[in-house]
Amino acid sequence: MKQIKDYDKAIEVNPKDGSVWYFKGKALRDLGKYDEAVKAYEKAIIINPQDSSAWYKKGNILSRLGKYDKAIEAYEKAIETNPQNSKAWANKGIVLVDLNKYDEAIKAFDKAIEINSLYFKAWRNKGVTLDRLNKSNEAIAAYDKSIEINPHDSNALDGKGDALVKLGKSDEALKAYDKVIEIDPQDSHAWYKKGALSEKINKSNL
Repeated sequence: MKQIKDYDKAIEVNPKDGSVWYFKGKALRDLGKYDEAVKAYEKAIIINPQDSSAWYKKGNILSRLGKYDKAIEAYEKAIETNPQNSKAWANKGIVLVDLNKYDEAIKAFDKAIEINSLYFKAWRNKGVTLDRLNKSNEAIAAYDKSIEINPHDSNALDGKGDALVKLGKSDEALKAYDKVIEIDPQDSHAWYKKGALSEKINKSNL
């Protein structure tokens, strides 16, 4: 809490310094004090309405709190103040997925990728969304882009495995799950999926 007290002292000295409110918001977020963090970011925004990062951080907390509509509003303000804020585009996409607005989500991920083609998380989340739309081949292509950029993206490998299962490509799916386990031997879900798929393959070969 000393860090918060330091920020409070700085605010007492200069309450119009938006950056102090911003960093206080980050510190409160790290402490799990999300409602207070939102209020700190709002103070930063009042001082500097063009602070795209503060809008973005506010959106992240609102999303975590399940306040999806307000989160989208915050992300849209972040994008309005900085159209090149790829993270705001990508996280807006994640919230749209939570709201089952998959087509809009894909557009948001595509915009994030247009801004930063190496943003592997945007590629991965595009893959997740395409898979929910049962566009498994397109999903795999998106997952592959994420893996190409970050070969240790175990979430993309896991998603790719699931998409391959849907397509009946069991051997390839097993390879994907094996890669997940290679990256994280403690990933119980990957072990489970590998075991269940191996059992299914063995039964089909009887």
